[in-house]
Amino acid sequence: ATMLRRSALELCGAALRRSASALTRGLDPNPVGTASTSIDGVARVMSSLLLQSRGYRGNGRRKDGGYGTHVEPGTPIPPEGVMALNNLRDNPHAKYDKVRVGRGNGSGKGKTAGRGHGGQNSRSGGGAPLGFEGGQTPLARTLPKRGFVNKHRMVFTPVNLGRLQEFIDAGRLDPSKTLTMKDFVDARLIDPRVKNGVKLLAKLERVRDEFGNFAFDEEGNALYVPFRHTVNVEVSRVSREAKEIIESLGGGVTRVHYNKLGFRALLKPHKFPDGLPRPARPPIGLRRQVDRAGTLPAPAPPGYEAPFYYVPTEAEWRPNPNIKPEGEKRKPKKQVGEGREDYSNDPSRIFGVQ
Repeated sequence: ATMLRRSALELCGAALRRSASALTRGLDPNPVGTASTSIDGVARVMSSLLLQSRGYRGNGRRKDGGYGTHVEPGTPIPPEGVMALNNLRDNPHAKYDKVRVGRGNGSGKGKTAGRGHGGQNSRSGGGAPLGFEGGQTPLARTLPKRGFVNKHRMVFTPVNLGRLQEFIDAGRLDPSKTLTMKDFVDARLIDPRVKNGVKLLAKLERVRDEFGNFAFDEEGNALYVPFRHTVNVEVSRVSREAKEIIESLGGGVTRVHYNKLGFRALLKPHKFPDGLPRPARPPIGLRRQVDRAGTLPAPAPPGYEAPFYYVPTEAEWRPNPNIKPEGEKRKPKKQVGEGREDYSNDPSRIFGVQ
């Protein structure tokens, strides 16, 4: 825009100088064939260039409203061009240099560097702590305590059936095999920073009409895309409705338990070059909420039998009689005197008689 204005002013100045010299010599200031450089012609070109260089005046900070300068075809353009990489500039006052303090009184921020003459706030690391109100009882202490935060809480990442169906339809999950939480992480169905596990929920995707809006039936109820895949899933928790939907289609959901070490070994087996740890048994407080302990690696192989199983009627876990304990049993502790000589029939050895 600046270059266009400069070109217009230079063209106008040249025309005025030519007209003045022609009048001085008694010539016609508007000879034939020089209409483009006459005063009227230059005025028209100048006004056109100034209007074009000004562009659209919007409400933004820029004069042209952020749309840039619009130049009509055929308009004379300076040789350096309207815009180039070497003349790009920020808007005026869009960028300020950093204030350098302590560089002499001439800078305006010397000596005390803008911190004033002493005091608590002028010291390095000084200032009142957060919540300090000058000595009076702070607001945080005047309000009573309410509730508590359970330190044993478990945070599960939710996975909806609608979202699971989208990934299966897109080919990012294979429904022919047992889907584990590691498959969900590898397919980026869930965030890799999952904490305690995954909970499967029954929320489905809404049906949309041809305009992209949510569809409703005649009674005004929302329409959902039904879940149609037969899958076997291993997750930490599952809602009752989600389990009913999957089992109605011939699939299954297994609630598996992993402690923090086991869950890390499930998602990142490459972090254990010396071998995966043994799966941990569910603690007593969680045994009613899971079906079995998780396997490492997952999923469990065909015909896998858990070493312990839960009996709902007895509300307890029992060992699986079909599985023999791995390794040798621990040897019983030696009894007192075992391995020593029997001195009971030798009085001389008992009382020290020779």
